[in-house]
Amino acid sequence: IASKIMQDYPTPNLAPLQALESSLDVSFQSTVTPEQLQFSSEFGRYVADVIYNWSKTDGTLKPDGTLAVCAPYVPLGGPGNWVPTPPGLFPAVGQCTGSLKTFIPNIANTVLAAPHPAYSTDPSSAFYQATLDVYQSRNNITADGLKLVNNWRDINGTNYNPPAHALRITTKIISKEKLNLEDASVLFAKQSIAASDAIAAVFHSKFHPALVLIRPVTFIRNVMGFDTWNSTFNTPQHPSYPDEMSSTASTVEILEKYFGHNYSFIDSTHATLYGEWTYPSLNAMLEDIVQLRVNSGTSFRFGGEAGVTQGRAVGQMVNQLPFKKP
Repeated sequence: IASKIMQDYPTPNLAPLQALESSLDVSFQSTVTPEQLQFSSEFGRYVADVIYNWSKTDGTLKPDGTLAVCAPYVPLGGPGNWVPTPPGLFPAVGQCTGSLKTFIPNIANTVLAAPHPAYSTDPSSAFYQATLDVYQSRNNITADGLKLVNNWRDINGTNYNPPAHALRITTKIISKEKLNLEDASVLFAKQSIAASDAIAAVFHSKFHPALVLIRPVTFIRNVMGFDTWNSTFNTPQHPSYPDEMSSTASTVEILEKYFGHNYSFIDSTHATLYGEWTYPSLNAMLEDIVQLRVNSGTSFRFGGEAGVTQGRAVGQMVNQLPFKKP
């Protein structure tokens, strides 16, 4: 399936994939008959073809194979509803992402985020205090805090995004624990399904009329009066609630099912740029990501926590799917 996806790249590099396939064929030649090896390969390609053809109908692409583009989003207006953010004041992106076909039917509605704290300009309100938390955390960010923010931004030519980052951690764990091919493939499949469905779910919630919410920078500038205040990097071009880290939380739920709630590990994905990060548990990583979103000034703490709740709910549903015969 990777070969089929990559064949449409401007300059596809298929050689490493072909070499890996050849090496796997050689490794199994001494344990199975030639017929078994051939049937296994043919069945694998059949499964890959089914998945690839399904992927072309999930809403990401138009019928002609070009990338689908969401219709322009019209802000709802009114207090607390999302508006374009500085410095670019660009329109929202991703509205139709919440309508992508999911592996688990209707999961975006099933795990719809709970209501967020009511918008309020009262300094004693939960919403105002949550914004003040963002303001103070951003202003007091440490050097290590900034490294962690950048570690999970997955930029600077690294070709990562949050789901890929999580899968990179999974790959390291699989190698360390020496999982066999069957267990590793099921783990990767579960995580990929969960991350995909979680992305659809979070964007469905973000643009739900009852949940659409401004970014902290809007409130900090327009209500609190700090009209030159900025987050550490440009705020993402979509509503703030729930936070999009739900995709990472969904993969954590899958990992915990395999390795438990107290599994310690090291995130070395961007070691050369931002160092290594050691965690006593998978949930500790999620707590760090929630905090870094606050530290960066881009998200409310309650938005990150809602993203974790939603992502875990997606992961729990994927864990219930029958991946193996009894």
